[in-house]
Order: sequence, then C-alpha cells, then structure tokens
Amino acid sequence: MYESVIDEFQLKIISKRKDYQTFDEVMEYLINLLFNRDPILCQHKRLTRAILFYMYWNCDIGKVDNAETE
Repeated sequence: MYESVIDEFQLKIISKRKDYQTFDEVMEYLINLLFNRDPILCQHKRLTRAILFYMYWNCDIGKVDNAETE
C-alpha cells in the first residue's frame, strides 16, 4: 500500500511541479489534497504531515538531482 501511495504522489508531483515555485508548495498541495479527500486524516494532521515528510526525507517522493550513491 505504501508503494502505491508513493506512485500516486509521484504522478501528482510531476503534474503540479511546474505550477509551484518551491517543493514546499507542492507538499502543501499534497497535504491539502489528502485532508480534502479524507476527513479521518484531518483528525490526525500531525501524523499525516509526518508520514508525508518521511516519504520526502526517505527520497520516496520528490525529484533527486545529482544524488550521490554509496
């Protein structure tokens, strides 16, 4: 399920990236999309934001340019 959410977010990020100046704005777009789509997530805003940030921090979502690999 986690992987399918990542795939969905990646497609949404690609489609909206050119509309926003910073990735922070894209993250806010995703957060608002989630909150508007599911009222249960609105009840757990901090957890929802933490999971989305984890996806970004873990490089599961977003664009990685010139990333060094070990």
